[in-house]
Amino acid sequence: MISDLEWITARWAKGAAARENLMADEQAGLTAMLTGMGSLSYGETVGERMRLGLMLKDSEEEHSCFADNTHNDHDFNGVGIRNIYLGRYMRTAGTTVSGPFLSDLVGAENPRTGHGDGHPPEGPDDGTVSMILHVFAPAPRVDTAAIETFLPGTHATAPDPTYGTQMQDFSLPGHGSEYRLQVPCEEIEVPLSGGQVTTLREPTCTAADL
Repeated sequence: MISDLEWITARWAKGAAARENLMADEQAGLTAMLTGMGSLSYGETVGERMRLGLMLKDSEEEHSCFADNTHNDHDFNGVGIRNIYLGRYMRTAGTTVSGPFLSDLVGAENPRTGHGDGHPPEGPDDGTVSMILHVFAPAPRVDTAAIETFLPGTHATAPDPTYGTQMQDFSLPGHGSEYRLQVPCEEIEVPLSGGQVTTLREPTCTAADL
């Protein structure tokens, strides 16, 4: 598994073949991203990994045929699709890598659909719609030597002892919420192959009023 991870990391490094192939043709790259999201969500996860097992009632048709890990497989399939669409990825250490949004390109055509039916807060007094904040804490009593050797600065995580794995800024009337989500965005200019320049937003999530 480690050698497979090393191989795919090298393939997607800056200047490596996989990244260069994706960036060589912008339209083809966007098509590949959207096609991959659709194939993984419907044909693979829903069709091959969920529907067949339920239809045949055969555990060998589930996602993890040889381990009881199917529920995590389904979950992280969805997380991967979301990461591609929203342009961000959370490392095991809890830090986030983010970049231009695929959803921003969708939103440029139809602002309502760019972030689904929800939206991040536009200002300090604005609330969120259809957004939650995932939180983690270092996992206790876990030997992470092998993980840290492969990915320096990372470690195993566990639910936060106070907030669990996610925080919600909605609450019942008369009660305060867990926190207030702030998402300031930095405007980034991105040149396109035709000479045009578009502007995308790079977000930074902050938990206020804890």
